[in-house]
Parts: sequence; structure tokens; C-alpha cells
Amino acid sequence: MATANKQISVDTEPGSLSASQINGDDSQYLTSWNEDEELVEQDVRDRYKKMCEGYFDNVCKKLVIEHKVVLSQQGR
Repeated sequence: MATANKQISVDTEPGSLSASQINGDDSQYLTSWNEDEELVEQDVRDRYKKMCEGYFDNVCKKLVIEHKVVLSQQGR
């Protein structure tokens, strides 16, 4: 199975890769993005983002505490 290696230029702008990889057949699946027609409202997205950030902050704190416990028991 042969695979083609593709290299990306250093000066490629973020978010431009998907647009540059479009083939003729794949272009029929593209849709225009209109912020007025979004499925989830901005305030709901903001609340969800804050909820996720809080969750991951708590997980991070817990992991740091557990890591310190493991390090303290390592010498025993």
C-alpha cells in the first residue's frame, strides 16, 4: 500500500490547510459558514466552555495532588 507523503510549508496560515486540500470531487460537500445560522447560541457555548474549563482545572489540581502522593511514596 503506497502512501503519499505531503509536506506543509512553514509559512502556511492556520486554518488554511483544509481549503488547500480540496479536490474537485470533494468541493460539492463544502458549505458556507454563516454565524447567524449556528446550531448553538453564543451564550450556551460560553457557559459550556466555562463548565469544561472548570472541570479540567479541577482534574488538573487532583492529578497534581495525586502525583505528589506518588512521588512521596516512591522512596519507601
